[in-house]
Amino acid sequence: MFRRRRPSPLKDDDSPPKSRITTKLSTPRRHRGLSLLIILSIVLITTTVFTTLKNKNHRSIEVWGQWVGSSFVRRYNKLKLLLNIKVDTSWDGQSTFILNRMHARSIDANARVEPSAKFVVDIGAHDGEWLSNSNFFIQNGFGGLLIEPNSKTFEMLKSSHPKATVLEFSSDLNRDGVAKNDKVMLLKAGIQINEGKGKGNIIDNGWMDATEAKIEVTNKGDVDLASISFLLQLANVPKRFAVLSLDAEWPQSSTFAAVKQMVKAGFRPEYMILETSGNKDGKRIMAGLGYRWITTMRYDDIYELDVLIK
Repeated sequence: MFRRRRPSPLKDDDSPPKSRITTKLSTPRRHRGLSLLIILSIVLITTTVFTTLKNKNHRSIEVWGQWVGSSFVRRYNKLKLLLNIKVDTSWDGQSTFILNRMHARSIDANARVEPSAKFVVDIGAHDGEWLSNSNFFIQNGFGGLLIEPNSKTFEMLKSSHPKATVLEFSSDLNRDGVAKNDKVMLLKAGIQINEGKGKGNIIDNGWMDATEAKIEVTNKGDVDLASISFLLQLANVPKRFAVLSLDAEWPQSSTFAAVKQMVKAGFRPEYMILETSGNKDGKRIMAGLGYRWITTMRYDDIYELDVLIK
């Protein structure tokens, strides 16, 4: 006959074993509580950020989205540049597209066009890396004049090109003769249509990277303004250079007027990148100046000096 074993009496430091059923139910409950806490935290943070940005008249979601995207791209590009890996920093490969066109022209016996200096002019250069149309040319041995009116962004531009020569707007700029192909120059200034010099103020529209900031012309402004031809003459830029990139936050008609004034002054870049978004009237104006439209890449129209012009 078998006797049922009695359970041993509990000691002071012992506790009864937990029920298996209780243990199984406690884990999902804890997970649900943690998930709910995380969701509430995200909602609270998002609401706080959205409200703060809205009160400051920022374009909340767009601004933060741009900030996250630009931060990632900047760090990725910097890493590749540190590893001496060439990277096209333009938005949709505008720089690579033009370099390929230039190479094809150089080996085309029928392309009767005067060779241009390996020099790029970037007006609205920003920080010299983020969506830069000039950086890839400089990586490939081009000289350049990079012009940016915003003081904060100009400091970032200097960091992107630490070996570049910083020019002073008020002085006689580059008096070493014609700008050398391998020389990069930086100039803090804005552009205007009228010849000579002027003044203006930066109008911040709320974008974190100031890419869409505009300039208000005023006699008491903090920003030095001049026509494109005036700035090119001061920096002794060659009359025939490779690329002009122009990104100015003003009416597209002003862009074409400024380009027309530059061409009349004798400056003829082989290629122009203009933020004019396929403007039909602009194509007609540019054709009258000897340039033909090649393609539109996102917001940029790319123009090429007609092969019959010398």
